[in-house]
Amino acid sequence: MYQREDVNVGKLLKRLPKAVRDKVLADSFLDDCWAIFKKFDTFGKEKLEGQMLWKALLAALPESYRKAILSNQYGWSLQQDSVYAFTGCGRDGEAAVTFIMFPEYVKFTLALIMYKYSANAKVLDCKMALKPQEVDHSKRKTKV
Repeated sequence: MYQREDVNVGKLLKRLPKAVRDKVLADSFLDDCWAIFKKFDTFGKEKLEGQMLWKALLAALPESYRKAILSNQYGWSLQQDSVYAFTGCGRDGEAAVTFIMFPEYVKFTLALIMYKYSANAKVLDCKMALKPQEVDHSKRKTKV
């Protein structure tokens, strides 16, 4: 199971195609995500979970990624992987994403797709995706 800290979101978002990267890193992306969140938050609890979270995520993702997910290009575990890794709740906790964190959750999911599923050679270079402390082998108990 992936942990939120394992995925270097900033570096991985820079590897997205330019059109997608520009959209995701734009200031208007926050407002777009929050508008989508409000649309799916029918009970006004300011948090989404389950099917409503999945629908909101799909609506917030760029169209090419949405189509790839719906055609099962990444496998059906993506939904579980993204929400459990982002919230860190484990199987027994509450797998919900709040209004404020929703744009970060969308970015995290895009980064997770790049990290876990991409066949791009730039992404498969594991040092690119790892944070500096994970590349430092001096603290390992066994030799590499």
